[in-house]
Amino acid sequence: MELQVTTKTDVFVFGVVLAELITGQRALIRDNREPNKMKSLITLVNKIFQDKEPETALLSIIDGNLKGSYHMEDVYKECNLHELRKNWEIFLQS
Repeated sequence: MELQVTTKTDVFVFGVVLAELITGQRALIRDNREPNKMKSLITLVNKIFQDKEPETALLSIIDGNLKGSYHMEDVYKECNLHELRKNWEIFLQS
């Protein structure tokens, strides 16, 4: 199977890198309860998109080093949650 790089994969990877920067977590996270299992950062991001109040959900996973260093409005704008949610849903459907 050959992997192809497309615009979709570029956008997806950018989103993963952005999520890593904002949360301070790696794309794959070891589950402390089950050390042999890994969780995907994308799972956390997906929960934000499913939340009725995505800004509040984002606040709960932001890297502690970012809190207080930036205005939260700027972090929300950087994430552009509503646009990212729409693009994420389109990506998952394809």
